Amino acid sequence: MNKLRRLMVAVALLTVACAGHAQPGREGAVPVELFACQWQDGKGMEDLLKVSARFNKWADEHDSAYNAWILSPLFRSTEEGFDVGWIGSWESGPGMGDSLDTWIRDGSDMAAEFDAVVDCSDAHALMASYVVSAPEGPPGGGLVWFSSCTLQEDTSIEQAMAAHGKTSAMMRDMGGKASSWVFVPALGAGDIEFDYYHVVLHDSFADLGGNFDRYFNGGGYRKAGDAMKGVAACDSPRLYHARRVRVAGDG
Repeated sequence: MNKLRRLMVAVALLTVACAGHAQPGREGAVPVELFACQWQDGKGMEDLLKVSARFNKWADEHDSAYNAWILSPLFRSTEEGFDVGWIGSWESGPGMGDSLDTWIRDGSDMAAEFDAVVDCSDAHALMASYVVSAPEGPPGGGLVWFSSCTLQEDTSIEQAMAAHGKTSAMMRDMGGKASSWVFVPALGAGDIEFDYYHVVLHDSFADLGGNFDRYFNGGGYRKAGDAMKGVAACDSPRLYHARRVRVAGDG
């Protein structure tokens, strides 16, 4: 199985919050980079958080436009074998380009510190992220799931986003609390067997549990099935805990 699929965390955390339902060509895409990583021998989360704190100081001086999260697996199958994920995002394509130029030019010592803790060499990809249902304010940390989705014949990403938007609005009308995005692979995805990721963010397990009840016991799954029928099919979501370790503009 493609290692990027095993990574795809979400994150919903990786977009700039904006109101309404975005479509390609309207609010536009936010660039998001994803790493799937393994721990180096004897290393763990405490070590990564220490390096992340040093990176935050480095970014204060070199790259104030960068956001970052660490992802830890919660609910997934045993075949999805990465230890930890790193997510980075920018507000625009030009911001991403400036940031990566800076990293290549000035970030070698900082990169070596990360390499001593995690090996992320097998999976690095870029996504184009579109908001479907926006959070109230900039997203922070929480619980994120992702599903791999395949478009039905003669359908488009715009139609899929509209269908997901209907599902999200239905869940919110029922009292649900969640935000959602669509991630379209841009660079480095390799040979994948689906078209996009549907990403959903919950602030807490209480919110997730409430939506579980609304979906399975409150009839949400029927309405979601009607909205997605003939548009796209998505597989079972994988759930991760996201910890924000860098906020753009901190420096």
